[in-house]
Order: sequence, then C-alpha cells, then structure tokens
Amino acid sequence: MSFVDVVREIYGTPVSAVAAGPEWGLADVDRLLSGGSTTLRAETNVRSSTDVWPLISHHDFAGESLFGRDAESTITPRTLTLLLAFHGVVIADPISDIERLRKTNQERAAVAHANRVLRSIGRIERLVDADVVRFTPHRPALDDPSRSAVLAHFGVDPTMQVFRNFIEMSAAAEELDPHYFIQQANELLNVRFQLGLPVCRSVDEAVEMVTRVAAAMIEVSWQLSVCAADSACDLSISGYLPRKLLTLILADEMATLIPDRTETEYQQRVMRHFETLRVGAIPNLNPAGLTIEDAIAIRGGEGFSSFRDVLRKGLDRYKSNVGSGNDQQHALGEFEDSMAEAARSLSKATSQTSLKERAKGSVVPAAVGVAMAATSTIVGQGLIGVGAGVVTTASSVVWNWWLGRRPSKDTQIASRFCAMLSSPRSAETSV
Repeated sequence: MSFVDVVREIYGTPVSAVAAGPEWGLADVDRLLSGGSTTLRAETNVRSSTDVWPLISHHDFAGESLFGRDAESTITPRTLTLLLAFHGVVIADPISDIERLRKTNQERAAVAHANRVLRSIGRIERLVDADVVRFTPHRPALDDPSRSAVLAHFGVDPTMQVFRNFIEMSAAAEELDPHYFIQQANELLNVRFQLGLPVCRSVDEAVEMVTRVAAAMIEVSWQLSVCAADSACDLSISGYLPRKLLTLILADEMATLIPDRTETEYQQRVMRHFETLRVGAIPNLNPAGLTIEDAIAIRGGEGFSSFRDVLRKGLDRYKSNVGSGNDQQHALGEFEDSMAEAARSLSKATSQTSLKERAKGSVVPAAVGVAMAATSTIVGQGLIGVGAGVVTTASSVVWNWWLGRRPSKDTQIASRFCAMLSSPRSAETSV
C-alpha cells in the first residue's frame, strides 16, 4: 500500500478531497502512520522488460524533483518530458520520511511535511489512477548501507565530511591563500574524483563546483540504492556531473563483477556493456497552467503513444540483437534510426495540434543508457553480501541493480536502463 492507498483506506475518499479539507494535526499523522508504516511494499509489476520507468528524485538538486523547488507549483518541465517520453515514472513514497520525523520527536516538522505531501499527492492523484505514476517504498537515508557503499566508492563517507571541510575552509579562503584553496578544489574534483572538469579559477567558482559535485553524489547514491532494491524502477539522470559519476562507478564495478580472464571476445561485448542510445528530440512543452487531466490527455494522444511504442519495440530488438551476438554498432544504428523517425513523426504530430501553442520552440534530447550482462558468467563470483540481502560494497549494489529485472532465472541476458535528458535546445538546430 502506498500513501494514496493508506489515505483512501483511512478516510474512504480521494486524497484530493482530504487535502481540500482541514489541515492535518498530529493525531492525523499518527493515524496515517498506524495505517501505513507496516504495509509499504514495492510494486514489482513492470509491464514489460523493455519498459522504462524513470525514478524521480525527492531531492531539489537542479530542480529534478517532481515539483522542482516549489512544492505548490505545477510539475516541472523535466517531469512532464519524462511522463510523455517514457512508460511511466516512479516517486518515493513519502510515508517513510513522515515516520522518520515522528520517531525522532520532530512533531511539528512531521505535521508540516505531512500537509505538504497531502497537497502535492492530491494534485497528482489522477496520474496515480491513470497508472503512469507509481510509488516505491524505498527511501534510504544517506547512511543506509547501500548508499554508504556507493559513496565509499568515491572515498566519501555518509557525513560528506570532505565537502563540509572544504566549504568551511572557503569562508577564510580569500583572506588566507585563495590560490591554495583553488588548487585544492581542482585536485579534489579532477585528481581524487577524476571528473575531467574545467579548472576552477576563483574561490566562488570552486565553491560552486564542489557544492554541485556533492549534490550530484547524493543524487547518484540515492538513485542506485533505490533501483537496486526495487527492480520496477529505472535510473534517471540529467546533467554532466550525475552522468559522469554514474559512468565511473558502473565502469569500475562492472569490471570487478566480470573479470577479463573469464570472457571470450563475444562475452566481453555483451557482458561488460553500458551503451547510451539516443532516443530522439522530445518537444519541450510548457507545463504552466497545464492540468493533470491535460497531461494525461497529451500522454495518451496518438503522437506520444506511438513514440513510446516504438521505444519499447526498439529496446526489445536491440536487446535481442546484442544478446544474439549480432554486431553491436549495427544494433545501435538500427535502434537510433527507428527512434529518429519516431521523433520526427512526434514533432510533426505536435505541430499539427493545439500542442504547438505549448511548444517552446525547443526540444529536449533524450537517451537511454542500457547495461547488459550475460548472467551465467556473473553468477558465482562470490561477492560478500550479494544474494543474502546484505549490501556492503558498491559491487553488491551494482550487482543487485544489474540483475534485478531478469524475467526468470533461466534468462541468459540481464539488462537495466537509465533514462537521460539533456538541456533543452532550439528545435531548429536539432533537426
């Protein structure tokens, strides 16, 4: 049962109706928790092994949460694009956060958060009913073993002390030795973390970049941890920093899971495989004034429905081609050609409907990262914690994520996805 299910069961009415009534007090919060704290479970009913269900963060980093930095606003342009281009989206069930506040005697904070959640979920309730938004019960804290393992891969502890120390130093950097401070920042970013970033040239620039890297690390650790625990949702990454961090950890841990000495040339191509497939340019629609009913109607229209159908079939064909040992570059080219045609058809359909008034004259380039593995050579590596429900290393997190969506134990190829959106760009330059 999710937040929506629990509220409906307790009050016998839609969440939106409860949200329209009196604000909740502490008794209402306790009533919610007594009904929901022990009943959260993952919704593992993925419709197809080639459906893509991006996980939308509850973090405000780069405005990537459901409503951005304003919980009272409409859904963000990024959320709208994910809803339209992919098969559904997943959000973390908020009950666990409310429960955490209540258990630590932060009663006022628990009540305030519960009321914010009630209003927010009430606004998107129709998306839940339309089966395009679902909840995951997993909302691990930063010190959760799985998130700690991901952070440890980069030499960072759950307190984020290396970043805290740096920010504290910045207060006196200009007065003491700004050049030393900037040098330390560049070494942290490009030597320790190997991010390949432009050299910082000022204290302010260094502070901003270090802060952004910390936020990206928090987001990537959360995404991997949740998707490793819940196979029904997929990674969702935007921007250079999160994508770079994800690529680094996947490359390192995939190499750990599948040693070179056990592979034939074909197995190397299939098993150690994380490829970025271009999905196409999605019309960048303005969500201002858009009702949830409007979003559902747009999503269900022929243009976007056809696009998602081509995506599902294309991913299925790509997996089949690569898994059968066919040329990887040919499989990639075939997928991207079919998606480019689907994107052109989508753009044409959009321009011929009332949606053209919502189009911003720009598009959002979308892609899907695909990780594939031949399961027979991964099984038996003997990683500590794998398969026993104990996550102690980054390798175990990647293992659990990678093998989480096998339709059956006999399946030869395991695959997982990562939805990727780039910054909007002019539609004219993307033709």
